[in-house]
Amino acid sequence: MTTFYPKIDPVSSETFTKSLLQSISIEESDSISRGNVRFKFLRKVIKMMSKYRMISPFVVFFLCLDLVTLVLSQEMVPPVLEGNILIKVLSYEKNLKQRSGPLLNIGFLYNPKEPLAEKHKTEIQTVFDKVLSNKSIQGMTSELIEIPFLSSADLRTTITSKSIDILYLCPDFDDKVPSILELCKEFKIITITGNGHYVEAGATVGVVLKEGKPEILVNLKAANDLRLDFDLQLLKLATVLQ
Repeated sequence: MTTFYPKIDPVSSETFTKSLLQSISIEESDSISRGNVRFKFLRKVIKMMSKYRMISPFVVFFLCLDLVTLVLSQEMVPPVLEGNILIKVLSYEKNLKQRSGPLLNIGFLYNPKEPLAEKHKTEIQTVFDKVLSNKSIQGMTSELIEIPFLSSADLRTTITSKSIDILYLCPDFDDKVPSILELCKEFKIITITGNGHYVEAGATVGVVLKEGKPEILVNLKAANDLRLDFDLQLLKLATVLQ
């Protein structure tokens, strides 16, 4: 059996290299962990090598294997545990009922172009749905709304039309995070996530793994900007980012 491997055209190779370097700026990703930068880089390499037809089956295999290894190494709190903790955290916000009224609209924002992000959205939303079908957050009825991120303008429209009170941010937004958080700040939306880097960037609350155990992160500046009033008992348990 003969396996065909396409020849690498020197012109295509040069074009590929220039395009790759232009599309990735490590300097812009200084606030992101090295693992996430590497993940983004490898994913871009696979896409662009496919575009320029410079990739063989062996290359695909080893690059994908590296991606899988990297994903598995980025520890996250299991969705069941993460969801339950986030729901509990929200119950400790003293002004939540006053802010939202009898109906609490919780959005789940995800990148529809990223299968892993969509899978995570489904898992975490399922947890919220199961928990909130048996109990409420401060006696309020909750409505869960999945929101695919198409553009900032589209998100603005959804936020206003659906009266979003809380927005869960799934992974894989990369450089879109600042604009998403700025929009949420404008509409006084509480942002929750399982990504610690999002909390560092300005999300309100996160649940992450630290030394194998779940850790609650609270961005105090973000909370103060929204005039949130978390119970002191929660803040004693959480890691508070100033």
